[in-house]
Amino acid sequence: MSNQFSNRVVGTRGGDLVETATGVFQLTASEYRSRPGVSNSMLNAMDPPARLAAYVEDEPTASMVMGTLIHEAILEPGKPPTPIAVPPDKYVNEKGESKDWTFNANVCKAWRTEMESAGKIVVTRADWAKVQGCVQAILNHRVAREYFTKGHAELSVFHDRNGTLTKARPDFAPDAIPFLLDIKKVSRGNGEPRRFATHAVKMGYHRQAWSYLSAWNEETDEFRQGVIFVTVEEEPPHLVSLVQLSERTMELGREDYLRRLALYEECKATGFWPGYPESPVVAEPDEWVFRSCERDLA
Repeated sequence: MSNQFSNRVVGTRGGDLVETATGVFQLTASEYRSRPGVSNSMLNAMDPPARLAAYVEDEPTASMVMGTLIHEAILEPGKPPTPIAVPPDKYVNEKGESKDWTFNANVCKAWRTEMESAGKIVVTRADWAKVQGCVQAILNHRVAREYFTKGHAELSVFHDRNGTLTKARPDFAPDAIPFLLDIKKVSRGNGEPRRFATHAVKMGYHRQAWSYLSAWNEETDEFRQGVIFVTVEEEPPHLVSLVQLSERTMELGREDYLRRLALYEECKATGFWPGYPESPVVAEPDEWVFRSCERDLA
């Protein structure tokens, strides 16, 4: 890895590590999360705004854990990996019988408690196989492997947008190309570029890409032309694709990001984080429900 960003704070406007500092910082993931600032993930959760508080308190899902393990293997191969525990195929119950592993059994529950008490993350055999397959697929991809050979992994970018501190954590800034890289684990078929572009808008990745790119170019002297998503499908054969969203899609991301950020600022200023409408609403189902009922009655 390049040591250009070896200092604690880098970039054109970096300063001491204080809450209001903008710039590019080398922080651990936990340090990044604990620092103030609005992330795209937070804006993504504001649908409606009342959901944000629950998002902040959420525990990582199994899919999120898998994504973290894939990121670690690709982006930080020299660091000790997160300690995990993978259950065996079989367990022996209280009667001495050998059974297929199930987390519903008391013996298996006790094993999980023991592993978690030891600081390990329990990963199912199926999920661990997917993680290993995804990692190997990226490392076997000629172009992706070259991109990840040298660069800067998981730098934290803090940027002031009209008085609101925002934060972003691009996966990788490669030396080989003037782009930022972001790894996405996707379901079968969603790695196909056009399908991924649709999936990206649904998931808010277009907002993420725009916010990463704009903040990076404002806070560093290393201009980047765009963001390339390195997608890997979680099901075998773990197909990999490299996708850059179109200018039109990125513009949509910019508009949506700024709209959500303005909503966040309004909610924070008023202290009101709305959920569903408080007054009674006259509602009806989607049109397809009526068509389905009409066919059944015909």
